[in-house]
Amino acid sequence: MGGEVLRDFKQKGRNKPITITDIAIQKVRKTKIFGFVEDENRYIQEAHKRLLQISKEENNSEEVAVVIDIIQWEEEIVLGKGNRVHMEDNPNAYQMIVEYPKNTILVMHNHPSTSTFSGDDFKMFCDHNPIYIMTIVGNDGSVQVMEKAVNFDGQEIKVKYGQLAEKYKNMGYKNNGTMAMKYIIKHPAEFNILYKHGGKK
Repeated sequence: MGGEVLRDFKQKGRNKPITITDIAIQKVRKTKIFGFVEDENRYIQEAHKRLLQISKEENNSEEVAVVIDIIQWEEEIVLGKGNRVHMEDNPNAYQMIVEYPKNTILVMHNHPSTSTFSGDDFKMFCDHNPIYIMTIVGNDGSVQVMEKAVNFDGQEIKVKYGQLAEKYKNMGYKNNGTMAMKYIIKHPAEFNILYKHGGKK
């Protein structure tokens, strides 16, 4: 079930990534995530910074994913290429996403083009019950968080996403998937999602 989604875990955007700077890393804000205590939110902030540091020093400012077990707070890192990460490149990370208990995994990744969640991000978020939270840290230091609310039904929500994308396609939008995602993050309650966006300081 998850293989195709995981292979397509990518973002759409510029061909060349924005180069990560030390200033951008320092500016990554702490985001208050619903249900998490101060120390956990601080840990996530530092994990976002580490992710950007890894991307900067080991991956040419290209995409990197960090998969975190939020029960044991153990991490797995997956280096991507350009704007795409193949989760299967790290079998431990892949196992966490497809086999761990429901709502126990946080997937964070950087978007070198600083764009919002892609349709492929969202499908992955919907398809895998272990994933509770997905975050983006832009190469400019901005942070976006998407969290499943109590009544979240991944397959139902994915159908709604598809209907939205089809609607925008029929309206003549070539970037219909992006338009659907923009609607979702502006109206998260309609999709049983909690969403936050923190800019640069």
